[in-house]
Amino acid sequence: MEKIERLDDVKRLLVDQEILLIMKEGNPVFFVRRKDKILVKGPSSTYRISLDEVEELFKDEVFYLYDDVQQETVNLEKDEEYYTWRARYQ
Repeated sequence: MEKIERLDDVKRLLVDQEILLIMKEGNPVFFVRRKDKILVKGPSSTYRISLDEVEELFKDEVFYLYDDVQQETVNLEKDEEYYTWRARYQ
């Protein structure tokens, strides 16, 4: 995930309908623009706020650009090693 350094970039990305997130107490909180509001979705709450409220309420947070591509990929080398050992002991 790409770290967003500036609040101006956060606002621009939200206007462009990118999905952003912050981490709160080990849980992701997602931000996405829906119509004229920003939808904020956490593990136990969902609410809509204005772009100005995002700036006011979350100015000290570290935002990341959400990448929906699977972060963990299969390590082919470890996969091959696993199946080699497995075949040996069956």
